Order: sequence, then structure tokens, then C-alpha cells
Amino acid sequence: MIPVPPGVRVLLATRPVDFRKGAHGLAALAAVEFAALFDGLDWTHVQPLRRIPQPTAAA
Repeated sequence: MIPVPPGVRVLLATRPVDFRKGAHGLAALAAVEFAALFDGLDWTHVQPLRRIPQPTAAA
């Protein structure tokens, strides 16, 4: 067991985290959830894109 001093907050993940996204990808997902929270939206319904959309026409 690891003793935890009084007053220390311990945060637990409630869902698995895909660390393959890297620090920047995880931070971007947190930036989106944080923005939704400040906009008054339910941040628990924010879902990342499954894939990057491919352009349909040449730019």
C-alpha cells in the first residue's frame, strides 16, 4: 500500500485512456471537453472523431 497524506487529492480515471494519441492528442481532447464545459454543454457527450475526414475535392 502507498500511504497518502491527509489533504492530498487522488484522481482516478473512469474510462480507459488511449495513450497512443500522445500528449498533444490527449491535451486536444481535454481542451475540447473543457471548452464544452465552459459553453454550458454536457462535456460527457463530447466524442472524438473516429478518423480524420478525407477531402472530397482537390483544394
